[in-house]
Amino acid sequence: LVEVVLHNEDVTDGVTVHWHGVDVPNAEDGVAGVTQNAVLPEESYTYRFRAEQVGTFWYHSHQVSSEDVQRGLFGALVIEPAPAAAETFDRVLVAHTFDGIATLNGGDVEMPMRVPAGAPVRLRLVNSDSSVHRFSVSGAPFRVLAIDGHDLNGPEPLDHVGLRLAAGGRYDIGFSMPDDHAVRLDLLD
Repeated sequence: LVEVVLHNEDVTDGVTVHWHGVDVPNAEDGVAGVTQNAVLPEESYTYRFRAEQVGTFWYHSHQVSSEDVQRGLFGALVIEPAPAAAETFDRVLVAHTFDGIATLNGGDVEMPMRVPAGAPVRLRLVNSDSSVHRFSVSGAPFRVLAIDGHDLNGPEPLDHVGLRLAAGGRYDIGFSMPDDHAVRLDLLD
C-alpha cells in the first residue's frame, strides 16, 4: 500500500501529483480539474493506492505541469517485484533540463560509479522533459529491458545504437559490466 501526503505550502495555483504510467484508481490520478481538485496553499491531500504494477515510473505535478515540472516538482518511482530480483547494480537516472542545461539527476557533470566486473547492471532512464532526449551507451552491448514500465520479451543485444527517449518516457537498459569497467552513458541532448 502506497500512502503519500501532499501538503502545499506555497504553490499559488495549487498542486497535484500524477503517477505517470502507474495504474491507480481514477480519484488518485492527480489530474487537476478532471480526477481531483488542485491542492491549494496550506491544504493537504493523501494519495492511497496499491503498488501492484512492477516497473519504472515517475510522478509530477499536473496542475500547471509545464511550469511545475520545469521547477522540479517531479520524481522517480520504481516498483519492484516481490520477492526482489537477483542482486543487480540498479540506478535511476532522470533526464531534466534546468535553465537550458540537460542534466541527469540534476547534475551536468559525470557520475562515475564503481561496479564489479561481470555484475549485471540495470539503468532506469526517465525523461521528465516535454521534449525528446537522446542517449548513447558505449563500452558494452546492452539490451532495452523495459519501455514505459513494461518488460520486453527476449530483448536482443544492441551495440553502437543511440536511444531516443520520448517526452515523459522511460527505458530500462541492462548489460554486464565488462572487465575494463569502461561503460559510458551519455545524455546527448
